[in-house]
Amino acid sequence: MYCEKCGNKLDDDSKFCDKCGTVIETTDNIKKSKDNVFKKFILPLILVTLFIILIFIGANLILNKHNEKSEEYKQEINEELDKKVIATYNGGKLTDEEFEIYYKMFIDYLRDKKYNESEIPKIVVNKAIIDKLVLTESHKNNIKITQEQEKELNETFESEDFKNLCVNNNIDNEKLKELYRNDYIITNYIEEQAKNLSDSEVITYLKNKYGNDVDLYQYTTQTIMFLNNSEFTAEQNAISMLNYIKQGADFTEMAKLYSEDEGTRDNGGIYICYDDENTDENYFNAIKLLTPGDVNKEVVTTGNGYAVVKLVSKVENGRAKNELDRKNIINERLDKLSSESNIVINDEALNQVVQELDNK
Repeated sequence: MYCEKCGNKLDDDSKFCDKCGTVIETTDNIKKSKDNVFKKFILPLILVTLFIILIFIGANLILNKHNEKSEEYKQEINEELDKKVIATYNGGKLTDEEFEIYYKMFIDYLRDKKYNESEIPKIVVNKAIIDKLVLTESHKNNIKITQEQEKELNETFESEDFKNLCVNNNIDNEKLKELYRNDYIITNYIEEQAKNLSDSEVITYLKNKYGNDVDLYQYTTQTIMFLNNSEFTAEQNAISMLNYIKQGADFTEMAKLYSEDEGTRDNGGIYICYDDENTDENYFNAIKLLTPGDVNKEVVTTGNGYAVVKLVSKVENGRAKNELDRKNIINERLDKLSSESNIVINDEALNQVVQELDNK
């Protein structure tokens, strides 16, 4: 055997070179050295790695079992929820609890309006879902309830009479309050959207709906109204007032002093109107024939009484400012949500809930 470093001849059992001092690694030494390294470093590392793998496998087995149980639980919950789902629509569900508060709220009103009894539940479903959809849009537009509305809401729901009403009708006071709050928000949203419409949008809508010959004027009128408390007296008072006006009496002053219409009296009888079926037909037919500044030659008979009428001004395309028309535009857009939302009603669940509610 020779030294690998200096080439000196060595005895077979030499541990090191007696010439240069280099340690001689025999096959046994190398094997022992490797054994020591294996025992000292590799084996522990393998054991640790194996332990980690076992832990990981065990954890995954446990996790998988947990997930299986979780999925089973979720499925059970979903199945339970599905039993309580009255209707589905794009992106959401209407539960029996949500339906219940709407049903209790509107059932008497819809019955008073003589709606078909079998159709009432579906009308309520439609109302509830549209409200949810509009409420989502309201939140996107950051529409909130005003401080005045919040105060009014609290005063209403904190009154003992209202609390007793809820108790007597088995209505959850807090849920109903939330429904009212949402209704305020929806109302504010509609008003905001209506206000933001351009005049050209409104005019286009009116022409499309009523034809190009639609009356687009805004009529500013003055009225001195005598109500039908006593028909003969009201008519005679109106005729007498018309004669005073013809003789030169100031219309504004007479309205403030003698008109019985509280809505217009304080501002001198000023009443702005449009051809929107929101004004008494006889009243509107009279002012359409007048020239600004003219007083109608006869007393106008209305559903509320007898009126002395004057046309102050008429503005072309002024109807674009009409709040009622603007709100109608927004409401029609919202109504389309019903047909575009793929509402699917669970008839079995709906009938069951209605039956339970009617039997309470």
